[in-house]
Amino acid sequence: RSCYVEAPPPRGGSPLRRKELHNMVAQYDGEIAFLDQFLGELVQFLKKKDLFENTLLVITSDHGEAFHEHGTYGHGSTVYQEEVHIPLIVTWPRKLPQGIRRFDPVGLVDVMPTLLEAAGVSSVPSCMQGRSFLKVMTGRERRQEVYGETGHHERSSHLFLIREKWKLIYRLSWPISSARSYILRKKFLFDLEADPGEQSNLLE
Repeated sequence: RSCYVEAPPPRGGSPLRRKELHNMVAQYDGEIAFLDQFLGELVQFLKKKDLFENTLLVITSDHGEAFHEHGTYGHGSTVYQEEVHIPLIVTWPRKLPQGIRRFDPVGLVDVMPTLLEAAGVSSVPSCMQGRSFLKVMTGRERRQEVYGETGHHERSSHLFLIREKWKLIYRLSWPISSARSYILRKKFLFDLEADPGEQSNLLE
């Protein structure tokens, strides 16, 4: 985190005034620039020590951030793209092709199995649910779908599945009487190519 002292963003309600929203986005951009500076210093350090060429470096994020695109601020309460579509940059100069951009969907749950395979670990612990995407990065495997979910937030949850250009979202609620059953509140289907902002629910 950066050295900013900032109030937590509002979780809902009306849109902020333009100046307030601009300030919030500027602070977010400032944090990215702050991190970028130190990533640059890390890379320079690795190069100076002659370690960079043989270092597997993964740069990613645990989540994105909502700025009222769908009525919320912050993260953790929805599974729209502004919260779940995050950067994933991988560099390993001696082992991986450089300057390649892949569009196969993978998840954070896949990062650790990827690192273990790259390190030569023959078997992934059974508690891990992800799959290595090492072959995806080298073009030897294709992925077409990714699944994700929020945790229970005020007895509600969101699930999503992306397959090629389609994204399906289930909004669920959990009755107080049972944590094992749920009520399906709403379904959404978006065409991410035609509607990347997820504004048109095709199921309506």
